Amino acid sequence: MNNLVMKPTMEKQTTIAAYFSAISTAFGGLLSLPNLALMLGVIVTVCLGFIQWQVWSNRKKHDAEKHEWARLQHELRLKQLLAAEYLSQEYTAGDPADPR
Repeated sequence: MNNLVMKPTMEKQTTIAAYFSAISTAFGGLLSLPNLALMLGVIVTVCLGFIQWQVWSNRKKHDAEKHEWARLQHELRLKQLLAAEYLSQEYTAGDPADPR
């Protein structure tokens, strides 16, 4: 004979629901309107601080990329100017075989 007693799953779910409702009711009873407003204010402040930090870090990355691009453009312009100056000096120097 089988002596195992099987518990129905409904009892397990009811127990979980009972614990959840008891804890939520106790927690709700502890909170008054000013306490709830204070908690909401803290949560909103933390969330806004996180959002501002994300915006700041993205802006910092964007500015670093923009600065790097400007530096590369400056280097290229400088190389162009030096090459143009070198060519103009070479052109104005004339023919080395010509004694004039």
